[in-house]
Amino acid sequence: MNLINTYMAPQEQSVVKALLGYTVSLVWAFGIAFFYGVIMAFSPLIYVNYFITLAFGLILGYGVRFTTTLFKITHKSTAIGMAVACSAFGLIFSWAAYVIYFLEEGSIVSAYFIELKVVKDPGFLIDVILDINKNGLWEIFGITFTGWILTIIWLAEAGIIITLCTLMVKNQTQSPFSINLNKWYKRFILEKDFESIAMKEAFKESLATDCVKTIDSLQNGLAFHFSRISVFYLAKEERQYIMVENVRKDRRGKSENSTEVIPLIVVSSEQAAILIEKYHATTPGIFDY
Repeated sequence: MNLINTYMAPQEQSVVKALLGYTVSLVWAFGIAFFYGVIMAFSPLIYVNYFITLAFGLILGYGVRFTTTLFKITHKSTAIGMAVACSAFGLIFSWAAYVIYFLEEGSIVSAYFIELKVVKDPGFLIDVILDINKNGLWEIFGITFTGWILTIIWLAEAGIIITLCTLMVKNQTQSPFSINLNKWYKRFILEKDFESIAMKEAFKESLATDCVKTIDSLQNGLAFHFSRISVFYLAKEERQYIMVENVRKDRRGKSENSTEVIPLIVVSSEQAAILIEKYHATTPGIFDY
């Protein structure tokens, strides 16, 4: 059996980069939370509010994704920590915007972004929230929600936002990072749906021996079950990488579930370039580094 080289993430993470990442993530949460809090304040439809909550969690997650890319956050644990902090503080900031909307007589924009009302006085914010929980602020079908029922609704809202934001970051494909060039590798997805990979270890060894020949030998995949092959390429680097995923789509083709079956295997620059050209690899998206 040949020795198979795989990608090893950098062991050290810059403290400065991590702090910048956390800071920018919180600033992003502060800005987006204002719009979420205000929209939730005047939106009367619970079904609409549910989708607004989903959108808020997703937007926060995309912001953290972009931040990890920008500041070259290579540790997944750091990125996940940023997601949790962003979503948790996003909830707090949204509550501040919510309260300002109902209590501020002047400009709510000025009160939130310039005067930083409520945010500078968390004790007052907590008192207002407790008062809302006790007396209620909105009702459905003539029923005012208070107490533990309202608490459960708030906890569900928090769970949705934090979970969505965190999963957005956790499930993001981690591209290799070049310490020598201080750059992320670019991801190129080969434009062909290959057959699903069953014999993982045998295929992995064959791929490491001659990736071009091995990939050329693969048959076409099924419409709803196939493998996706990605090449991670960075000019001036000697080592390039290949990753293989098995993909399942629903019958309507609108959603998919991918599972990594072959991790980032080292291949030569020549072989990587051949695959990118031969299979007309798509250009990487903004969140693929």
